[in-house]
Amino acid sequence: MHDPGQSSEQLCANCGAPLSTRYCGQCGQHQRGSRRLRVHDIAANCAEAILDAESALPATLIGLTRNPGKVCLDYVNGRRKHYMNPFTFMLVALTAQIVLDACLRWTGWVAQSSHESDVLPDDAVTWILFAVLIPLSFLWTRLFAVSQRNFAENYVLGLFLVGQFAYVELALMPLSFLTASDTILSITFSIIWLSVTTWAGVRFYSMPWYSVFWRMFVSTAAALLVSGGLFLAVTETINSLRSAEITR
Repeated sequence: MHDPGQSSEQLCANCGAPLSTRYCGQCGQHQRGSRRLRVHDIAANCAEAILDAESALPATLIGLTRNPGKVCLDYVNGRRKHYMNPFTFMLVALTAQIVLDACLRWTGWVAQSSHESDVLPDDAVTWILFAVLIPLSFLWTRLFAVSQRNFAENYVLGLFLVGQFAYVELALMPLSFLTASDTILSITFSIIWLSVTTWAGVRFYSMPWYSVFWRMFVSTAAALLVSGGLFLAVTETINSLRSAEITR
């Protein structure tokens, strides 16, 4: 137990071990945690977290762009040091989409939607893929059973690919606001998704591209049909509630 009367500069506040360097040799906490909290410490912790993420983010992004199947294969085989955690990778991308969307609207680059019935985000494709990622991974486990990949390994593949797809959509988001046709955008994103998943799957599953393509096409179509029905039901429910409030 840490003694309040003892110098906090000499003992780690987290575990009570003696501090001889900047980081505790017992638990690894920085010595700044053993002194009274200051704004500078909060900023330093935030900067460290960002720098740690950025050190892995470029390698992950570049690797997924050059050879997505290799990155996913490396990760499931234990070669993970240079890659960002796939779940963190995806969440950072989705968060960046939300922030960019808000900034574009706040700066006036795009106007708020003129349709009061719009309840889905403009980057709905990514959110739909994220929502169906678990059942999609189960489908891959069954469709690619010959590769003997388990659910967790297929889930890692899905996390990385959805994250990479989100970054692609992030780059195209300003353009998507200027494009009037949702159909064109949907077709474009569908082609990108099927191309990337097929390309990654050839290396990840060690199968010919045509065998991977039809499995990815079937699984993605099934997942999007189910999720599309759910989102449509949610949209109709919300619109009905709005209509009921207006008529009161």
